[in-house]
Amino acid sequence: MLLTMLVLMAGAVSAISCEEADYDGDGDVDFMDVFQLRQCINISVSEVTAVNCSFFDYDDSGMVEENDLVKYREWNLKTCPVVIECEDSDGEDYYVNGFIYDKNNGAIFSESGSGSDTRVISEWKAELKINEEWIDVELDGIYTLSMGKFKIVEIDEALGKVTLDYLQLSDGCQGDTTLFERTCDRLGNSDYVYYECPDGCSDGACVVESNETEANVTMVCTDSDGGKAIYERGLIRVVGDSGTDEEEDLCWTDSDGTRMLTEFYCKEDGSGATKKYACSYGCEDGVCVKGNETEGEDEGEDEINDSDDNSDGVIEMAGCNGCLLDDKCFNFGYRKAIDRDLKYCFESGNWTEQKSSEESCGNSFECDSNLCVDSECVSAGFFKRIMNWFSRWFS
Repeated sequence: MLLTMLVLMAGAVSAISCEEADYDGDGDVDFMDVFQLRQCINISVSEVTAVNCSFFDYDDSGMVEENDLVKYREWNLKTCPVVIECEDSDGEDYYVNGFIYDKNNGAIFSESGSGSDTRVISEWKAELKINEEWIDVELDGIYTLSMGKFKIVEIDEALGKVTLDYLQLSDGCQGDTTLFERTCDRLGNSDYVYYECPDGCSDGACVVESNETEANVTMVCTDSDGGKAIYERGLIRVVGDSGTDEEEDLCWTDSDGTRMLTEFYCKEDGSGATKKYACSYGCEDGVCVKGNETEGEDEGEDEINDSDDNSDGVIEMAGCNGCLLDDKCFNFGYRKAIDRDLKYCFESGNWTEQKSSEESCGNSFECDSNLCVDSECVSAGFFKRIMNWFSRWFS
């Protein structure tokens, strides 16, 4: 009897997701989450005000106990998997007919009620009324209409229902000037906005007119990689009076055998431009190959002046998004002893001396103890005591 009760108690708490263990929501279940957890153990959740202990009370018992710690340990010192809920192909560009993909978006068509838009013929075939037009569909079939692309995932003959998943939902025009722009919100959910196009709406995008005086726009340019991103392959799309032009970053070899990258990007006037880079470690599939990083080293690529008329003609060293030291590039937050002083690479690109205990901070690498808690540097001795406690609980 006692054994049975123990088995039932052990199975009372279901496995939790990584997000349920990540208290600060930074994508990693790390020491900072443990620091909050330790303030809740074996204390009624209602008695603690500094931390939301209910977050760790997975069995809703009112107290964080061993049952909850067992589930937490499953994700300890792990990184939460990234799940893309919604993607927008045009990045809310009103002048491009784009679409969104939302894995949680779907619909159910039913035969019930007057004016039904569904006719279930069998367990694998049905008819749906979409945009006042009846179409034949089959189970697992994929169909493309003006509103987007969808897949039939279930046909329930007994209940007279058809379930579909939207694979793509497209931008569209409502009337002659109103654009229905599908977007993804900051939480990764599908959303939409209405936009009044100055020169009309056609084929799911605002019309671009060369005589547009309000914004003086003759061309609109979009870049999928956001600019001069030599480690990410991008595609620019330029919409102008003469039509639409697309160019994709590409690799090539110059006369001395150096692997080169031609990087396409957008200029402020809406036109497209190029820059050529001599890739130190080669060029493949439209991107410079990254070299092996040693102590944060990331050697840059030589940017070459392009002879193309639409180039801005800048010649500079690119590729160091951090701090330079002895002709080496170190990432932001990298800590290094320089002239016997402990310093870190600050976001301004300068080496900055680490801070002492009780000084204000925004990141742990700013502190000489490498620990920032509640925007304040914590002493190394306190850090050691916490780690000792950590090892006892999670050894």
